[in-house]
Amino acid sequence: MKKFLAFALISVLMIACGQEEEESHGNELENLGPIDVEVTMDSEGDPGEWTLEALVTQGENTVNDADEVTFEVWKQGEKENSEMLDYEDVNDGMYTVSYTFEEDGHYFVIPHVTAHGMHVMPTHELTIGEPESTESEEADDHEHGHDDHDHSDGHSHHSDIVDVESNFESLDRDTPIEVTITEDGETLEDARVRLEIWQHGDEMRTWIDAEDEGEGVYKAAHDFEEAGDYHVVIHIENDEIHEHLDDSFTIE
Repeated sequence: MKKFLAFALISVLMIACGQEEEESHGNELENLGPIDVEVTMDSEGDPGEWTLEALVTQGENTVNDADEVTFEVWKQGEKENSEMLDYEDVNDGMYTVSYTFEEDGHYFVIPHVTAHGMHVMPTHELTIGEPESTESEEADDHEHGHDDHDHSDGHSHHSDIVDVESNFESLDRDTPIEVTITEDGETLEDARVRLEIWQHGDEMRTWIDAEDEGEGVYKAAHDFEEAGDYHVVIHIENDEIHEHLDDSFTIE
């Protein structure tokens, strides 16, 4: 009987220690901050076989245990025909997969990365061969964001450092997110702007890098799969600023 009680006590202690180690490891990962995904492949080249590359890091550490890394590839104007490819290899945080670009054109590559409770999906543009420019490509607002910036339906956010005007109140599933950032009345350019988005009740956070469109305007495309209430944190960084603003919006 004593041996049984001793064995039971040891088992309980081992389970408790294991849980503490898991919680400690989880807290350590959380303290490292958000994961970062960098597409390291070239932005132009010839048709043929390529290696799609995405470097995943968190703080100063490489991430080799991502839950998901899937590369989405499509030719400009053909988003509905995009291809999804799971990574084939990972080495020191670099996730790779082979892909063949069959013809000249402008292409987009998005690595969808889920790791440590976060989801990040940066967009990488590349030119294959010598594609002919067409009016329809130049006018493709959703993919390039070169439309006129109309802020008549804007929603304002203020902090002690920056002012941000967004289109959150007029967002729908197909509208790119757009924010205009000013500092002391001057447009803030060349900043890194990331959007942290999640739906009410979700533990998973989606991180999106916004593209600098110039004149303080930053734009990011995101597919809202479900209607409902969403939370967003706008992270703004440059050499002098590290600011974030919270907001919410509804997708119908």
